[in-house]
Amino acid sequence: MTQIEYGEGRVWSFTASTAITSGTVVAITAGKVRVVAAASEHVFGVALMPASEGKPVPVIMEGIVKIQTTGVGDSVGGALFGSGAGGFAGARTNSQLNERRLDLGYAIENISRNTKGKIKLCW
Repeated sequence: MTQIEYGEGRVWSFTASTAITSGTVVAITAGKVRVVAAASEHVFGVALMPASEGKPVPVIMEGIVKIQTTGVGDSVGGALFGSGAGGFAGARTNSQLNERRLDLGYAIENISRNTKGKIKLCW
């Protein structure tokens, strides 16, 4: 089992509705979490450990996490992130759909495209 790097934060255990890999951005539906599939997904947090369908998975909802990002360009500290394809964090702008529930958090360092970076999760 591989746990992702994270700082102190709000962590709670939920049931996985599908198989989940550690470090993936998750959404919640009917009290169960699943990996997000697209930028339009409402984000809930980041899975800290892998889990099989029906098993408990710890999810960090507030704090700092180092997770895989996806996108078309590099990001600077302070850049806004939301969900992306395959459960990765995707860079977004404040004007995209302008819905707070789409915001995952803000980069606390410069992040090169398609690499891991530290993100302060929104709560």
